[in-house]
Amino acid sequence: MKKIPLFSVQKSTEISDYMPFHHTKTYIKNKSLLFPSNHSLKVSIGYRIIHNFKAHRSEWDLLTRRVPIKYFSAIGVDLDVLRFALELDQQEFDQFLELPFYPKSGGIRLMSKKYRTIEFPHKTTEGEAIQILKEYSKDTGMYCFITQANVRTIWVQPDGTLLTMLDKPELEIGKAWVRASETGKTVGKAFRG
Repeated sequence: MKKIPLFSVQKSTEISDYMPFHHTKTYIKNKSLLFPSNHSLKVSIGYRIIHNFKAHRSEWDLLTRRVPIKYFSAIGVDLDVLRFALELDQQEFDQFLELPFYPKSGGIRLMSKKYRTIEFPHKTTEGEAIQILKEYSKDTGMYCFITQANVRTIWVQPDGTLLTMLDKPELEIGKAWVRASETGKTVGKAFRG
């Protein structure tokens, strides 16, 4: 899918001090580095085409694609250690939520898959930004939001109701796959294809 800049929120509040799944990804990467040869792993995972395996492997190491348990087994990932790393990531997430947040911009949903950016004055607090969006949403009848990249999205509805969606790092560990929780990084973005 390709992002359509014209219909997307142009600026978002990026967070430089927080990286989701930091401990979990570090653990996976360290295990992966112990097996630099893609050819030996490719066969044990059941891949035939090396190009596909290499592309998928980099996505697995970053948790941007569901990961086969066979891959984690092949590189020596212990699921109990993985769960412990995830607990550390969740603690870090909870601590990060407690910090004050000064959003630089928000988004306005003009219609399905079409958004506009609204910029806030310098050093606007989260509460002040929410109040600005509440007034705008009430006056226009449009849904608005503030995205704190990889942490949460706060939606403001025309009736003044707030809906907060958290991007807490979570893993779904099944019998054959491990899947990382979705983040709100696509909120306010329009895509084609």
